[in-house]
Amino acid sequence: MLSMYGAVILSFVFVTVSADIKYDMDLCQEYQGFLVPCCEDDFPATPPMTGEKPPDMSECNSLISGCERELCRAKKMGFVGDDGKIDRAKAIDAMFKKVADDPGLMAEVKSKCINGDFESYAPTNTCVFEKISRCVHMQWLKRCTKWGENETCQTFKGLIKECVKIFP
Repeated sequence: MLSMYGAVILSFVFVTVSADIKYDMDLCQEYQGFLVPCCEDDFPATPPMTGEKPPDMSECNSLISGCERELCRAKKMGFVGDDGKIDRAKAIDAMFKKVADDPGLMAEVKSKCINGDFESYAPTNTCVFEKISRCVHMQWLKRCTKWGENETCQTFKGLIKECVKIFP
C-alpha cells in the first residue's frame, strides 16, 4: 500500500518538475523587451539608416498581419530572396551590425542564430525576425557585465542566467 502512495507522490513530483521546465522555457521565451536595457553594456543594435534613402515601405505598411508586414519589409531591405528564404547572416548584419565588433559574441551569434536553431528563443507564434532578434539578444544578455541595480533588473539578470541553461 505504501508503494502505491509512493508511486503517486513520485508521479506528482515528476509532473511538477516537468511543468517547471516547460514554465521556465515559456518564461524565457516571453520576457518583455523593455527589460533589455537592464543590461547597461553597449547594445549591439544598428541605429536606423542615416544618410541613405530607405526603401519605400508603403506597400508593407498597409498589410494587416504583423508577420506579413515584417516579411514585406525584409524583402524590401534584401534579407529575403525571391525564393522566400531568409538570409539570416544579412538580416543580423543589418539589424545588429555592431555584433561583429565583438568576435566572441559574433561566434555565439553565428553558432546559435545564423547556423543554429533560433526558433526556440521565442514562442512558436512569433514572427521569424523577432525570433532571430531574441536569439541575438540572448547571446548578448548572457554576456552582460553591468546590470542595473534595481530589483526588477536583478530579477531579470537571474532569469537570463537560468534561461541560458535551457536554450540550445
